[in-house]
Formats: sequence, C-alpha cells, structure tokens
Amino acid sequence: MKTLRSLFVIGLLTTSLSYQAMAANNATNNQAKIDLVKKVYLTKVDLGSEHNRITTPELQKIIRQFNKFDTNIRKQPDMEMGCDMPIHYYLGFGQDHPDNFHKTLQVKVTSPHTVRATFKQFDGHKVGADFTLKCTENRCLIDDFKIIGDQTSIKTDYKLVLRKQKCE
Repeated sequence: MKTLRSLFVIGLLTTSLSYQAMAANNATNNQAKIDLVKKVYLTKVDLGSEHNRITTPELQKIIRQFNKFDTNIRKQPDMEMGCDMPIHYYLGFGQDHPDNFHKTLQVKVTSPHTVRATFKQFDGHKVGADFTLKCTENRCLIDDFKIIGDQTSIKTDYKLVLRKQKCE
C-alpha cells in the first residue's frame, strides 16, 4: 500500500513539474513573439528583404513583387502615388505618426499564432495591427499583418493587386 501511495505522489509531482515547465516555456515563447513584433515598430526593418529575419520567405516575396509592380506603376503619367498601399498603413500608421509613439506601444499575444500591437495617435486614439505568426519549435516569423478591424491583410491585398496587375 505504501508503494502504491509513493507511486501516486511521484506521479503527481511529475505532472506538476511538467505543467510548470510548460507554463515557463509558454511564457518564454510569448515573450519571443512580443519581441519579434516590437522589432517591426522599433527598428527599421525592410519587411520585403530576403535578408530580414522576422518575416516568412513567402511574405518577403509578395512584398518584393508588389514593390516592383508599384515602382513600375509610379512611372506612368498621373500615377506618382502608385497603388498608395504602403506597408506603414498596415501597421496602423496613417500619413504621419507621433515621434514618441513607442512610449504608448503595447504588444500582447492574443492567440497562439496572433500578436496585437497598439499605440496612440496624436489625438489619443488607439491604433495598431494584428500579426499572424508561423512558428516552429524554436522560432516564429511574421506571415501576415493587418490594421486592427480590417477584413483584409497586406498579404491578401498585395496578392490581389499582383493577380489583377492593377491597383485596387
């Protein structure tokens, strides 16, 4: 009977330690996701560059293809604005943003594959973006993002323009 009780206690301890390890690992993963999204806002990263280490190769390719298309559109008469779909709009920035937006920047994990970043505009209005992440065991990359509340994302919009070969 003592042996059975001892095995039961050992089993409970092992389960408890496993849950604690999983919780610690989850907190570490969440912090890594938050740090990844903060890089977009706090450093000058070319999201279309194949040399960046924060976006998936697929998203990089779509952004590069769109930028090439948009550059060609801008060469046409009366099209100096191109498709007028710059990346910063999808991050929640309008024409301009406060220089100190980083002071109000908040980033949180909202689901296992989604991170939300918000900050305050000049008028105090909160804006931001939702980021979709693709994660492997040891690393996450940004696969898509959109303005909070929008139905479509940068990936969806850019792919549509590239498929139709015209600005929407």
